[in-house]
Amino acid sequence: MENFKSTFGKDACLAGVVMGLAVFVIYLLSCFFKWELNDHGFYEGILVLVVLIAGAFLFGSRRAAKAGALGMSYGQSLGFLCVAMVIAGAVAAVGALLLQKVIAPDYYAQVVEHALTQAEEIMAINPMLAGNSDQMEAGMELGRKMASSAFAIFFGALFNVAFIGILVSLFVSIFVKRPAEA
Repeated sequence: MENFKSTFGKDACLAGVVMGLAVFVIYLLSCFFKWELNDHGFYEGILVLVVLIAGAFLFGSRRAAKAGALGMSYGQSLGFLCVAMVIAGAVAAVGALLLQKVIAPDYYAQVVEHALTQAEEIMAINPMLAGNSDQMEAGMELGRKMASSAFAIFFGALFNVAFIGILVSLFVSIFVKRPAEA
């Protein structure tokens, strides 16, 4: 049990870094295949969800196996996976920031313009959504500023991965805990 307690941080960091790097690879694939520009952006979201679920099961099960006959409670499993997911979110956020500011800034500028163009088309079809043109232009300008802000990129990716990961952890923790054997 002492080994189980003393390796919590190391195990959570390893799980978080591996899952965060896997999410970053998905971001790279999205950029390489231009999923966002081809209206296939949902691939990125689905793949991130699959990586987080698979990672939670894999690392949660490994952690539960370390508990041995003493078992691992739902709370221990949830705590471990939540810490791992926040670390994964931080790693993915750093990756997203590098991708959008250093590796492929032109691609993400195109993604923002594509999204804003789609929004304009939707508003042109349904005038009830548009409001007045001044509000629409102000909203478009705010969208451009937020999409280019390093703060928004980092915390958007962090929140996205960590929040989805914590929701996944709530569910996965039910299955990865090992109850004590009588």
